[in-house]
Amino acid sequence: MEQKIVFMGDDRISSIPSKEDGSSLVNFLTEFPELTFTEEAIYEKRHFGRRRIGEMLVHAQDLLPSGVKFLIRECHRPLDKQKALWDARMKDLKKSFPKQTDEELFERCSRFIAPVNVAPYVTGAAVNLTLADEKTGKPLTMSETDTFTDAKYISRKARINRNKLAKAMKEAGFVNYPVWWWHWSYGDKYWAFMTKGENTIYDFKQQPS
Repeated sequence: MEQKIVFMGDDRISSIPSKEDGSSLVNFLTEFPELTFTEEAIYEKRHFGRRRIGEMLVHAQDLLPSGVKFLIRECHRPLDKQKALWDARMKDLKKSFPKQTDEELFERCSRFIAPVNVAPYVTGAAVNLTLADEKTGKPLTMSETDTFTDAKYISRKARINRNKLAKAMKEAGFVNYPVWWWHWSYGDKYWAFMTKGENTIYDFKQQPS
């Protein structure tokens, strides 16, 4: 029997108390040079995160098979960008489903975009990443069309690579949001829910200027 996915907008997620350990956001490019970021991530300053997250990513990368490394697309996301993503998606949904209630639209939107009050990226606790060839830097086949982590209808190569990613991330202590195979986090509300924690470790954090 397949386990039902608990989406980000679920009351069980939003009701988890937010606590903050007081740690700062650090620049992963300088603090963890062994981690590789996409050019877009660097340009848009998506390479900041909690030091503990950086340490865990380095450990997870060490757990990967020889010849494979992480290619990171995003860590911390500013609050205004998260809100803009949510607002834009809600606007589109209202046009597509004009008869749905606000509650129904909220539930639909929160399947794929986290509401601002639970969004892990704004806390510096999440990471969006894929795998790449260690020598060439070329991304490995993961399948971007079916985003669900346990998607059935993806190629054998994509499944093998997703499993490599998942094994390393889980062993390092991250949890996955099963709607997105590339989304992993530690210390946020979704992590607390999945690990049966009483509260978060991290709360909203602003990038250093």
